[in-house]
Formats: sequence, structure tokens, C-alpha cells
Amino acid sequence: MYGPHKEVTRLEERREKEAEKHAQHQARRAAQQASLDQAYAHLEAQGVPITMLRLAQEAQVGTTTANAYLCRRWGTIPQRLERAYADLVPTGVAITVERLARAARVGERAASDFLHEQRGTTRQARPRHKAMRPPV
Repeated sequence: MYGPHKEVTRLEERREKEAEKHAQHQARRAAQQASLDQAYAHLEAQGVPITMLRLAQEAQVGTTTANAYLCRRWGTIPQRLERAYADLVPTGVAITVERLARAARVGERAASDFLHEQRGTTRQARPRHKAMRPPV
């Protein structure tokens, strides 16, 4: 009984399973989106800085998912740096790494790299040394 009818039945079953998996995936994404929206609103209401890690923990999602959410909401890191820099230049205030990082909602390393790029300078690599403890 391996006729064309059996093949059609298998194909229909496979399509049903794929549609079911797709529906489950969509439901999971919708639940994550709702959790991220709620977590973002909660953090904003608390007045705490919203970081990818804090949002991921609050929403109970992975950091990749939280990062994608923030990129959709705020733009990519380069886009945020460009906007923040463009907003700060006309104010006439000194554009420091800290000020740019805070305005763009990025880490200071990204802000520093951006400023070096803008100024045509290179970052001086600082050697990292482990703290030496005196013998007890």
C-alpha cells in the first residue's frame, strides 16, 4: 500500500506538523514581545537605566532577544551614537565619552571608539594588569 494516496497523506501530515510548529513559534515570539514590552515599561517607570542585560533579566529572555528588541526600539549602536553625537554638537558642551555613552545608551567602550573615529585618532591600548595582593 505505497501508492500515491499514501504519499499525499504523508505530505499532508508533514504540512500540518510544519504549520503547528510555525504557530508555536509565533506564539512564543508574541509572548516574548509582550514580556519585553512589559519589562521595558517597568524599568522605565522605575527610572533605572535600561540595559540589554537588565531588560533580558527582567523579561526572562535571552540577551540576543533583548538586544534585537532594543535595536528595533532605539536603533543599532552606530545609529544611536550618530544621533546622540549630532544632538550634542549644537549644544556646545564638551562631548566626553561618558556624556556620549549616556546620551546614546551604549557602553563607554563603544562611545570611546566612536569619538576616536570622529576625531581621527587612535586609542592607546592600556595594558591590563591583575591586581597584586600583598602577602598576608
